[in-house]
Amino acid sequence: KEDFNFLLFYTAILVFLTLLLFYGRFELALITFLPMLISWIWILGICAILEIQFNFVNIIISTLIFGIGDDFAIFISDGYLKKYKTNNDTIRVNLKSIFLSALTTIIALGSLMFAKHPAINSIALISIIGMISILIISFFLQPFLFKWLIINRTDKKLAPITLSNFFSSLFSYTLFVGGSLFLSLLSLLVAFIPYSKKFFKPLFHFLIQKLCWLILFFALNVRRKEYNNEHLNFSKPSLLIANHQSFVDILQLLMLSSKIVLVVKDWVYYSPIFGRLIRYLDFVTISNGIENNLESIQQLIDKGYSIMIFPEGSRSQTEKLGRFHKGTFLIAEKLKLDITPILLHGYGNAIRKNDFLIKKSIVSYKVLPRISWNDEKFGVGYRDRSKEIKNYFSKELIRFSKERRGVNYLYGNIQSNIDYKGPIIEWYYKIKWRLEKNNYAYYDSLISSNAKVYDLGCGYGFLSCFLHLRSEDREIIGIDYDSDKVNIAQNYFMFKNLPNLRFSDQTILDAKLENPDVILLNDVLHYLDKKSQSSVLINCFKNLNENGVILIREGEKENKNHIFTKFTELLSTKFFRFNKADIELSFISGLYLNDLAKQFNFKIEEFKHSKITSNKLFILRK
Repeated sequence: KEDFNFLLFYTAILVFLTLLLFYGRFELALITFLPMLISWIWILGICAILEIQFNFVNIIISTLIFGIGDDFAIFISDGYLKKYKTNNDTIRVNLKSIFLSALTTIIALGSLMFAKHPAINSIALISIIGMISILIISFFLQPFLFKWLIINRTDKKLAPITLSNFFSSLFSYTLFVGGSLFLSLLSLLVAFIPYSKKFFKPLFHFLIQKLCWLILFFALNVRRKEYNNEHLNFSKPSLLIANHQSFVDILQLLMLSSKIVLVVKDWVYYSPIFGRLIRYLDFVTISNGIENNLESIQQLIDKGYSIMIFPEGSRSQTEKLGRFHKGTFLIAEKLKLDITPILLHGYGNAIRKNDFLIKKSIVSYKVLPRISWNDEKFGVGYRDRSKEIKNYFSKELIRFSKERRGVNYLYGNIQSNIDYKGPIIEWYYKIKWRLEKNNYAYYDSLISSNAKVYDLGCGYGFLSCFLHLRSEDREIIGIDYDSDKVNIAQNYFMFKNLPNLRFSDQTILDAKLENPDVILLNDVLHYLDKKSQSSVLINCFKNLNENGVILIREGEKENKNHIFTKFTELLSTKFFRFNKADIELSFISGLYLNDLAKQFNFKIEEFKHSKITSNKLFILRK
């Protein structure tokens, strides 16, 4: 038994490290390794119950059984990963093959049960126990974990769970629940102290502010940005309004000051976890109508508290602003309260509605100038003011969102579609984004928000996805002749089946360009011979809409740094094999592009795109 444990322990370490190297992710290695680990425990337990003794032959047979079990686990993992990566569903075929393989092995080794020699008999028993254990675990545990981590979530367009996101979320929730329960219990205890409210209530408001700060500070996946805090003035109470995206934005707003009281729904007010604390802090419930709480709100204002309310009433499923309820502005009118608008961005991206996972994200808030309660610029009467302030808030939020939804913010959104697609593409994305993010931002600035864009040679579609996220009104068609890359791009969970974002696997020579406003040719022309290059460019020139733009990024062969460009392409095509090259690379001439532009009456601009290589950006306008 000791030899069995010793052998299995070191075999397990070797197998796990091999799986980790192959899959490139700890999560996938662990899921694939679990059947071996748990079956080891099952075999030891069942053998102890049945009093089966280990011998030299049993140890050898057990090692072979574990090897077969690893094969089964790998086949199941590969089946689920293939379905997630390319929507190629081979899971049922894999499971059927595994079951038949296990059945024939059990029958073959089980026949040894009829042997009269006890050693041979024990071989059969251990083989049957091991195979059945591995089969049950592989058929039930692995599918459950894959569906929970990846498949079921991405089917709902939710990001897959990673270990970093999971433990960061778990830590944040533990802080929140633990802190809330502790303060709730403490509030119950101090309630029995005579005349305690005057001293302890301000203290508890201070403690809840610091708890919110602590949770957001230790939320490792969330980076916070603040803008225009100078517009906050808690020395004079006001009505704070904000768009509502997730529970994280509540923590953010309560963190601003200890002099804030929140208007909440009944389920929050009577929550078993933090309801006691909410009621002790005099938070206002809307159960009987907000207009019926004016007296209690006035008392809080008299004590110097500002009132925080979400005019939408509930969290938005998207980042778009919902309808404002008029009751918010009735309070401001009746109590003569100034309004302090606060724009929130990214909080709904950090944690989606009806989800528990806190994703890697950048969250931001921006405080707008106070609106005086009697400022007629926003209308007269609470009904008119609700419409005017909603319009003002909406315009400012759109502007703020556009500022914040840049390359750094959208990096995590696109990355969540790349997770679990394989170590090569994951690292390729990280390196590619780091090198290209400023270029992506510049391309976006050149393209109108409703343009029809062809991304020729789109590869994995990183740029196409970025341009779509920057403006969903754009129609983007990505084309690449590498069907493997296109198949992966077509199955990004966030972008699957979108009408305004499509990917097609064909050569750019065969691409039918239908009224494009913008054509992107990023590092693609040098994979064609000179005749094909001319054919593609002429096709682009002829079909481009009036006032359209062609963006060509290529290595210019006349440039003195061209040798470095050729070296990087050699690494890309021959060594790392990120890109396919069927012919010898043929780089274009800047002089040729200028001549062609003049021939078709295009204006051309040139910009150096690298200090090391010969890469240049050519902007051609019709």
